[in-house]
Amino acid sequence: MPETEYEFITKEWLQSELRAVSASSSLRDAKNLIIMDCRSSHEFSECHIRSAVNFSIPSIMLRRLAAGKIDLLSTIKSSELKERIQNGYKVSLIVLYNDVGVNTGSVTITSTDTNISNLPNDQSSSMDYLGSNNTDLTGSDSTINVLYKRLKQDGCRVVSLQVNRIISVIYEWWGIV
Repeated sequence: MPETEYEFITKEWLQSELRAVSASSSLRDAKNLIIMDCRSSHEFSECHIRSAVNFSIPSIMLRRLAAGKIDLLSTIKSSELKERIQNGYKVSLIVLYNDVGVNTGSVTITSTDTNISNLPNDQSSSMDYLGSNNTDLTGSDSTINVLYKRLKQDGCRVVSLQVNRIISVIYEWWGIV
């Protein structure tokens, strides 16, 4: 697979959004953000970011998804994730993360307005909010990489969480879930 230009959010931006969603009583705010944990089910059960839903699939299904032979919804085991994807597929901001993260140097959100609804849809202006880098997320066949490319091809708003070590971030933010 050729390299893809990835868009990233910082842990601080995500933390701010999650706090805003938890402070808000609006269910609409919570539906505007879908956080997908692309680690194994075991790692997810040990700890994860609050409100994240696990997305792990067997390698054969991952290859089929990458080749476009199956659709994304047919690969999802979690009924909660399937429902959230169906309801907000091209509307919500989808945040992907795994245990490796992406190290791209200093990437920050330059706008003080971090409301998800104000996050631009077009790639040219989204660089004000998101960092980008022409890099590979731990191998072209990794779950996060395939999922990112597939969601982008389908026209979804998708970003990757930029961290050096996701586990330390989870402990720092919320502790073990």
